[in-house]
Amino acid sequence: MFDVYYETFIKCPPEMVFNMFTTPEGMLKHTTFLEAEWETPAPHGVGSVMRLSSRFLGRLNETRSTMVAWEDPNLLIFTAAGEGGSSSRIEHLMEAKDGGTWLVIKGQVEMGGMFKLAEPLLKGQFDKRILANLETLKVICESEQVTA
Repeated sequence: MFDVYYETFIKCPPEMVFNMFTTPEGMLKHTTFLEAEWETPAPHGVGSVMRLSSRFLGRLNETRSTMVAWEDPNLLIFTAAGEGGSSSRIEHLMEAKDGGTWLVIKGQVEMGGMFKLAEPLLKGQFDKRILANLETLKVICESEQVTA
């Protein structure tokens, strides 16, 4: 298991950032997920499940994320279970600040299956992917904010 911690400032309101993490459309815009869809009917909130598919180290992975805290637009916590026994618990904290959003993402990730042995090496790959996703999130939100 390894800990993750990322923070960034995005010049757009917390509602916009929150929506990027809580809608399949938002997830597909700013991440490397190939597919994203709700498995539970609307309205979405605590207990809702989103299915996500991605490629990691050449393998197709499917993950189910269950929302365990949903306080629009300031807090989103989900647990995720993936193929091969991988799991995570990730918190997204969004605070309105200086005309934008201070975003903090923190949590724990546990790799499963054959990836478990290489977990220390994979943390670097995981960090690289998340940091790239955050940069994309920032560019999209800030550019959409300007055009709105």
